[in-house]
Amino acid sequence: KHPSLRELFIAMLLMLASGFAVAEEASTEPNVDLSKETPSATIEMNSTSIRLLFGGSWGTGTLNYQGKSYPFKVKGLSVGGIGVKEVDAVGNVYFLEKIEDFAGTYAYRSAGATAYKGTGRSTYDNDKGVVFTLTVKSTGLALSLGLGAIDIVMEE
Repeated sequence: KHPSLRELFIAMLLMLASGFAVAEEASTEPNVDLSKETPSATIEMNSTSIRLLFGGSWGTGTLNYQGKSYPFKVKGLSVGGIGVKEVDAVGNVYFLEKIEDFAGTYAYRSAGATAYKGTGRSTYDNDKGVVFTLTVKSTGLALSLGLGAIDIVMEE
């Protein structure tokens, strides 16, 4: 028997009440110590995500690179978790040598929760060697356990 939506929601609330986690954290664990690297650019992003075992997210952002601002859209898919949340994030981009390398697919793993308001850090990397970290402020009620990917598309 599969658990009902109500049972999943109650389990999520119990985990949050017991202090299971305070914020979502996503990471692909890059094999480099970013604290010793100089950022190539900065990033600002706003998104919404909805999860019910499978999930999706969408949002917008701005890449600030070499004195110019580049708007982009982000869409994502995830497996694992339940809930709805809004995310505001800022961060640094590393190893970006040309603007064309920023767009693409970034994979991540996630585990954690957001109970009304949360904070956290997340790290993503793509197949072109670009890595970005985000400091995330989220609101909503969500539990995430699983894998995901986001696609970044530069706007004209």
